[in-house]
Amino acid sequence: MGWTFRWRRLVVDVGVLVMVLGTVVGCTPAPPKRQATPEPPETVSSQVFAPPSDSVSPDTGVAPPTSSVPVTSAAIYDCDAQPVERPAQFILLCGDAGETLVHLVWSGWGRTSASATGQVVVKSCTPDCADGTSIPYVATVTITGLSGGIYTKMHLSAPRAPVPAQNFAVDTDGPVALTRLPTGY
Repeated sequence: MGWTFRWRRLVVDVGVLVMVLGTVVGCTPAPPKRQATPEPPETVSSQVFAPPSDSVSPDTGVAPPTSSVPVTSAAIYDCDAQPVERPAQFILLCGDAGETLVHLVWSGWGRTSASATGQVVVKSCTPDCADGTSIPYVATVTITGLSGGIYTKMHLSAPRAPVPAQNFAVDTDGPVALTRLPTGY
């Protein structure tokens, strides 16, 4: 029993000495290293499964199960380098606004592909661009390339416009025309 008491007392004295020396020197002993098991990262789902409010049963107050495709929050960058959601109008040629989409009505927003119907308004540049008129054409827009909540590709179809089909890359500075397919292509 004498040795056990002395051994415990020695361990306590050494521990106190280490703490005192650490305080005098200006440091404290590092806590013992433990192997931590990595925790899985927290995930937050941005998917929305909201049934229309009119689909709730008046008897039970509960909505029936739906088989809708998940929708996420999404945006597309405009010419002002601002992310916008479901824009009603969208400038295609940022330099002079020579082509602008207007009256857009979207479907599928937040899915991998979204589309809109509306009009593309084109400056006629007749007699010149400063004095020309703007002419609207029926148009369909499809956006794809959803990555990180941002759409990156756009296709414009306006069969009666001077340029009936166009493809755009859309980055943080807005749309950039990639291909402009002329009439008769």
